[in-house]
Amino acid sequence: MKTSLILGLGILLAGCGSDATTSTATTTAPADTVSAASANPDPRVDTVRQQHQRLLSIQQEYLVQLGQLKGNEKLSPKRVQKSKEDYTYFIGQSQANLTALDQLDPAKAQDPAQVALVGEIAEKQASVLNLAKKKLAGIHNEHYLPQ
Repeated sequence: MKTSLILGLGILLAGCGSDATTSTATTTAPADTVSAASANPDPRVDTVRQQHQRLLSIQQEYLVQLGQLKGNEKLSPKRVQKSKEDYTYFIGQSQANLTALDQLDPAKAQDPAQVALVGEIAEKQASVLNLAKKKLAGIHNEHYLPQ
């Protein structure tokens, strides 16, 4: 048993020290890392894109509900214009987030700086989406806001 253990360790050590094994391991490791990075991009990128689409649908929903307001809830033209400008701002911020994501290098998906940047963009996008949702939820109370 000792002989087989020593023989196994000897073969293992001999295999690790050979030039062929070392050069193969060195050349395949970076290729695997690059393909893994491009094959597994940060899932937050897709989330930001989905949130942008959701923001566009919220804007459409808001405009539909805006046209359905009646009586005291009906907004003044100034308030309607302000609300539309708010959504234009939200969409502009969201598009800026998408532009920032498009400028990132997919090969550096595992780079800590890029991961942190994607996190910041995802937080900004979530904030913009949250503001748009609140504006939609409060549409029936906007007539109380000062002109």
